[in-house]
Order: sequence, then C-alpha cells, then structure tokens
Amino acid sequence: MLTSSNLRAAAVAVAALLCTGVAEASNYRLADAEITSVAETRALAAEGIADTATLFQRAHTRELRKGLAARAKLDAGRLEVLAVLCDVLRVDGIGPTMARALGRVGVSTVAALRTEDAERLQARLEADARKQAGPNADPMPVPPVELLAKWIASAAALPLRLER
Repeated sequence: MLTSSNLRAAAVAVAALLCTGVAEASNYRLADAEITSVAETRALAAEGIADTATLFQRAHTRELRKGLAARAKLDAGRLEVLAVLCDVLRVDGIGPTMARALGRVGVSTVAALRTEDAERLQARLEADARKQAGPNADPMPVPPVELLAKWIASAAALPLRLER
C-alpha cells in the first residue's frame, strides 16, 4: 500500500543515495520501531519527525540535539541515545531489535560496526542471545557470518555523520 510515510521513506533513501552514493535504506516509523515512548513519539511528531531517518538527520550533532531538545521539551541525553540507535539503523537490513543487540555487545554506531570482525561479532551476539533468553528459553537467532560481513561492509561505505 502506498502511503505518505512510504513515499517519505523512499524520498529519504533516494536523497541519501544521490548525496552520498550510498543508500541508507533502513528506516522505521517511530510509532512502530518501539524505540521511543508514546510521549517522545508525540513530541517528535510535533517537530515533524515521524521516522528514524528523519530523527537521525535532525539529531546527529550535539547542536542539532540541543535545539531539538529545547523545542520538543525532551532531554538532550535521551536524544543522543536515540541518535546513536538511529545511526546503526542506517545500515540496510539492521532493524531496531538487532540494533539493540549490537549495542549490548558494544557495537552502537556505524563507526564501531565498520571495525568489527564478522566471526567475533557473531560469537558475541550468540553469547548475548543466550544471556537474554535465560536458562529455560531458546535464544534469539543470530545472523549468519555472511550477513554480518555484509552489514560491516555496508557500514564501511556509509558516511560517518554521528557526533557524540
């Protein structure tokens, strides 16, 4: 179904490709991504921010976060946490659940991901999945090494835009 949200997401991806030569395809509606509270989603929507790509664009520097925090009446530190999460979401194929898992194993940014070894990263993700599941549950599936290597290569091709 073609919606204004889909059109906006496509426009962001095309603009990213035209401007950088690299498609930044992973983009999620904040209301669906489960990374913001209802109150945060509403405050950001009032500022014209409804998806992760727009949030990253409007919060990737300290100065942008400071201004957005004042206008939206949100904590600048919380906006930094969201910007970091949205940075990893720029990698095509990484969704919010995997971005959180990557963050738990110390890979919270595109800059960090591009320096990883796929096999070592897979081992850390497997250990994290077992820990998250607990002793009586099956762990979340971990991506194969080939997919992790693809994400690492994609991260290496993306421009480093996050300022912490």
